[in-house]
Amino acid sequence: MGEERKIKGESICETVKLRESLAELAPKQEREPLEENILRAKQELELTIDAMQDLVAMIDNQYKFVRVNKALADKFGLSPKELVGSLCYKYVCNREEPCPVCPHDQVMADGQERTVEMYLENLGGYYLVTFTPIRDNGGFVTGLVHVARDITEHKHAEEALQESEDKFRRLIESSSDWFWEVDADFRYTYSSPNVKQILGYEPEEIIGRTPFEFMPEEEAQRVQSEVSITFGEGRPLERLENVNLAKNGQLVTLETSGAPFFDADGTFLGYRGIDRDITRRKHVEKQLEDARVFLQSIIDGVGDSIIVIDSDRQVKLMNRAARQFSLGDRPMTDPCFCYQLCHGSEEPCRGIELNCPHTAIFKTGQPVTVTHTHLNKDGVGAIFEIHASPIFNEKGEVTRVVEVCRDVTNKMILEEERKRLDERLYRQQKEESILTLAGGIAHDFNNLLMAVLGNAELLQMGFQPLEKEYAQTENIVTASKRMADLTKQLLAYAKSGMHQPEIVSLNDAIKRALNLTHKGKAREIEVELDLAEGLWPVFVDPPQMDQVFINLFTNAFEAMERSGGCLTVYAENTVKEKAWECYPFNHEHQEGQYVHIRIADTGPGIAEELRSKIFEPFFTTKFLGRGLGLPAVAGILQKDNGCISVEGDLGKGTIFHLYLPRAKEEEVTRKQRGKPFAEKILVIDDEPQILLLLETMLTKMGYAVVLAANAKEGLDIFRRQRSSIKMAILDIQLPDMNGKKLFAELKSLEPNLKVLISSGYDEGTALEELGPISPEGFIQKPYLRAALEEKVKEIVKG
Repeated sequence: MGEERKIKGESICETVKLRESLAELAPKQEREPLEENILRAKQELELTIDAMQDLVAMIDNQYKFVRVNKALADKFGLSPKELVGSLCYKYVCNREEPCPVCPHDQVMADGQERTVEMYLENLGGYYLVTFTPIRDNGGFVTGLVHVARDITEHKHAEEALQESEDKFRRLIESSSDWFWEVDADFRYTYSSPNVKQILGYEPEEIIGRTPFEFMPEEEAQRVQSEVSITFGEGRPLERLENVNLAKNGQLVTLETSGAPFFDADGTFLGYRGIDRDITRRKHVEKQLEDARVFLQSIIDGVGDSIIVIDSDRQVKLMNRAARQFSLGDRPMTDPCFCYQLCHGSEEPCRGIELNCPHTAIFKTGQPVTVTHTHLNKDGVGAIFEIHASPIFNEKGEVTRVVEVCRDVTNKMILEEERKRLDERLYRQQKEESILTLAGGIAHDFNNLLMAVLGNAELLQMGFQPLEKEYAQTENIVTASKRMADLTKQLLAYAKSGMHQPEIVSLNDAIKRALNLTHKGKAREIEVELDLAEGLWPVFVDPPQMDQVFINLFTNAFEAMERSGGCLTVYAENTVKEKAWECYPFNHEHQEGQYVHIRIADTGPGIAEELRSKIFEPFFTTKFLGRGLGLPAVAGILQKDNGCISVEGDLGKGTIFHLYLPRAKEEEVTRKQRGKPFAEKILVIDDEPQILLLLETMLTKMGYAVVLAANAKEGLDIFRRQRSSIKMAILDIQLPDMNGKKLFAELKSLEPNLKVLISSGYDEGTALEELGPISPEGFIQKPYLRAALEEKVKEIVKG
């Protein structure tokens, strides 16, 4: 570039000289066309110079601008003509006199072209300036051509690069790790200074030698064999542990990581990497291992089973008693989860009703004691009393749970037998007492009632219906009949201790009770039902649950009998996050999954001071009430581990809230035993309502059902339970994976899996989405239960 500037500068000079020489030599008539050509060439040259981005100026020996290009004039906001004649040092260097040391003076003195890097403040940056001499006919230097190129950005880039290199060098030199580079023969070509701290050698003592020269012989052979494979495949070295001999003879354990590097043509040049001194860490690891062995020997001497579980429910530690009970001679799988080890399940225990100590401790951070059934190595259950405690980290966060499990099977069997005998004895004694009392009362009381009713009817015969005495005797008859009914109800209530729970749909129970109680009621009383689809099943006594709703609906209708109103019945699934207070007050109602029933009427309501008394036997606000209905409701709910509460004020109606726990999985499963089908079906759909609907339909058909709300969850479930899942029902439009990929993944895991595609698309479009492999069946949404049942049976039997 400097040469280019030199040529341009000399071209300007030569043009001037050529013009003068021709003027002297050529006759006038010959000079005119030559001068025109020279003038044209000069103009073209000036245009070219003005078009240059470089700054160009001709400066005489008095430091004055003789000629400047447009780029330079623009820097000062002037035209080239305005700048000509000005002193260069005044504009370029902002001085009133020539610079003390100036390349212009040096070139004027010795006539040698120079290229100098300069910072020119008035031009706002760094410039690479070429000074080219202009000579007259006698060879004397009369001025210079200055060509300046802006290199500010390049200069800043160089400075940044240098700063980066300095920073990286300081980083390497201050690091406790040893940075190195080896060539293709694995000989060191670079070593950071920290090698002296680690091995005691100076970097120059390392250069040219291989790492294996610093290892014991056997270690060198092992590492060389392993490294040669890695080198041959061009793979990175990843945390390779190796033992080295330091200069003082001590053994140092290093952790080596490195990556290959290549030239521009892809030729392998060697490896660059780091070595970290992990000698102390290995020593600490050994101490920890020794401590672990010591701790293991202690807990192995304990007769109770001890298990340590982390936040992912993975078993991290267990003693000999736990291994012998759960595994016998079988090795523990890796990873092994508590629900696999203790319950033989392929998925975590769900729901607070399962009383999982792991869930409770990670939620509260408090120790718990629970009783669970664990499966032994042969799949036989045993009852354990589990004392579980949290293990905290330095931040006070629960990281693990330690469970000490004591086998109390025999104790529980004896306790259950004792309770059973006590209950049987109490029940027999109670039944005998009540029957004796009720029988005697009923006989005598009914005899008396017979006399009252007979005489009242005889009295009635002596009066006309419109006479006052007739109405009075009618009151006696009516009251006597109510007394007879009360006798019957008292006997029935005393015998209501028989409790035979089973799986019940509360939606069905509500509808049955309404059909019985709403018939014949005033049309002014409306009934509104809002019953959730997919309502969880509950484990209750069906006749008693019917009685609960009949009592509550009857009370509501009677409350609205005169003024009319609306009865609203609302049913939903709900999860209680913490324990709450609900009648009966002495019963603890734990957090968990419940079915919530809300029964609201627009009757006169209940005064606040009476709300706490309405569940007491024989308390009533009705003139002819008996006070047994609501106590019976509360007693029935208590037997089913449920509860009831009431709200409302005078003039604002009454609202009853009923809570019944969701039936446990083993209760639902027990109900399904003996049904014609036992196959398990996996349903994958991203619509919650469709999942709940299919769960209800398939369960009623007798199938075991597992649900997944997306493809990932479905694949996870199938991987854990594929031995028991015989069929899958898939929606092919899922948010996290398309149908084709999900279908292929399932088939790759189990080629014999039977798949039914459930889609809103037509069959052709849906099957085209899946590609060449066809499913066992297709059903288009929406569809009826009968169509689904027929399709599922066809696929299962096929």
